[in-house]
Amino acid sequence: MLNEHLLAEDITFINRRIRNSQYFYMDIKREGIMLYDTGNFTLGEAKELTALERHLLAQEVFDYWMKGAG
Repeated sequence: MLNEHLLAEDITFINRRIRNSQYFYMDIKREGIMLYDTGNFTLGEAKELTALERHLLAQEVFDYWMKGAG
């Protein structure tokens, strides 16, 4: 059985993750299906992250998920 999910996120949230090259949001941009487009918003472009930026992003994501783990 196929399970579909709808994600509803603010464009600023999504664009920040795309600019940070977060794989899940990059996949959404590449493979997602636009259900409706008002033309008022555009998806951001990925940028090449430095080693320090990648480290800080990884730490941020780790801290977020570990806080919820208990």
